[in-house]
Amino acid sequence: SRIKKYFYAAATLAGITAGGIGIHSALDNATTPTALYAENFEPYPPVRVVRSNGELSSDSLFFRGMIAYQSGYFNTSRDDFEALVQNGDASTTVRFYLGVSYMELNDFGKARKALNAVSQTNSLFKEQSIWYTGLCYLGEGRVKEARNALSQLLNSGTPISARAEQLLKKLPE
Repeated sequence: SRIKKYFYAAATLAGITAGGIGIHSALDNATTPTALYAENFEPYPPVRVVRSNGELSSDSLFFRGMIAYQSGYFNTSRDDFEALVQNGDASTTVRFYLGVSYMELNDFGKARKALNAVSQTNSLFKEQSIWYTGLCYLGEGRVKEARNALSQLLNSGTPISARAEQLLKKLPE
């Protein structure tokens, strides 16, 4: 009976230890790059597409792509936005939403390429493109590159700079 008590005590300690390790791992995972990506990524709100004089205000492919984006059909939005880019549409709006569509599909390399083109302009999407580029790097587990991208936003004086500062503080070393 004395040996039984030792076994029960050992089993209890093993259970407590395993539970502690499990809780520590769960809490520690909250600071992994991919967890930080998931915590901070949300698709950018869609552009409102309106009709004017019975005509679409933009190319119908853009309209269809934006409706697909808004509905969460990111494969379709990606296809429509890609077609626009291939047909010579160099607008920052198309490239921005193409990049975010790629992110939704976890194609971070293509997302960064599309977003980088936007971040090199002075468009309204410039800071958002840099933010999403940093998130792309986090999604790939590339903390150093994410840190470099997000650091560009610190002195921008835009609302996204505060978010970038908070995220930079959470990044693992």
